[in-house]
Amino acid sequence: MNRLISLLLVSVALIAGVAFELPGVARAELIGDLDGNCVVNFNDALMVARNIGYSEGSLRYSETLDLNHNGRIDFFDLQIVASHWGEHC
Repeated sequence: MNRLISLLLVSVALIAGVAFELPGVARAELIGDLDGNCVVNFNDALMVARNIGYSEGSLRYSETLDLNHNGRIDFFDLQIVASHWGEHC
């Protein structure tokens, strides 16, 4: 249950574009791992897919989900997640 709550809070923070640290967890930078579970998988792709079309200035825009830093969440960000699919910490 605690893991589920942690994942939910991390997801909400990422969608809101809030920087966060989990106490006691050393986080390696893994491109495409948007939910912080140390694996690039369906959940990460879903986070991008649910936000495709949002750009800077929109309330739903998240710099974290804009993996190519072009100011909008689009198919190219989803491609980045797909290109790292299955990678893990």
